[in-house]
Amino acid sequence: RPLTTDASSRILLFSAANCLTVAYHHSEAPAAASAAPSAGELIRRPEMEGLLREVFGNMPEYGGALGSLLCTFVSHLMNQDPQIVHWAHRSGLASCFLGMFAARGAFGDDIASWDEPRLGPNTDLITSVPNVVAALSLTESGARSVREADPFSPLLAVFASRKYAMPNSRCLLSEMAAIVGTGLDEIMRHTPSLSETVMKAVVRVIRRVVYLGKKLA
Repeated sequence: RPLTTDASSRILLFSAANCLTVAYHHSEAPAAASAAPSAGELIRRPEMEGLLREVFGNMPEYGGALGSLLCTFVSHLMNQDPQIVHWAHRSGLASCFLGMFAARGAFGDDIASWDEPRLGPNTDLITSVPNVVAALSLTESGARSVREADPFSPLLAVFASRKYAMPNSRCLLSEMAAIVGTGLDEIMRHTPSLSETVMKAVVRVIRRVVYLGKKLA
């Protein structure tokens, strides 16, 4: 269960996350670096780690707006400092993030028994996920952990679920497919060891779409 349930607290969380994202996006500047803790110091603080775990572990309750901000924040910090990637995997934060999607095997080759994706129908959240996955894959051991977790099929499953399509949601009406596709292409180019896993996920979701189409015919 989420720790924060009232609207005012969530607004404060959103505002704080927004400020952090903006501040650390420009933290390469010497003035910003001297006025704030380093990216590594910040994310290793117990209160920050606890916040990230709390939101990533209860994403449906906290919503995609806050989730997308924290995804952007975390991916930027990991790209800034590769040591944060090692820490994220050692501390279990990476596992917490990857656990947002689904239990292992829920989106396997048996396309008739796929689960519903756990990601909320929020365009910003869905399009921010590939950036975090790419950052978590910057190290060899990180890429191995991502391959074992396989977040790609659960991510692409949003394109084969009525929860994300009209009239239930408008999130598929934007350029989301192109943005997600570009993100996955970047992952395959920079981390070739994940190419096979990504392509298998693409094939699975195409098979899932065909399966659903035949059911409607």
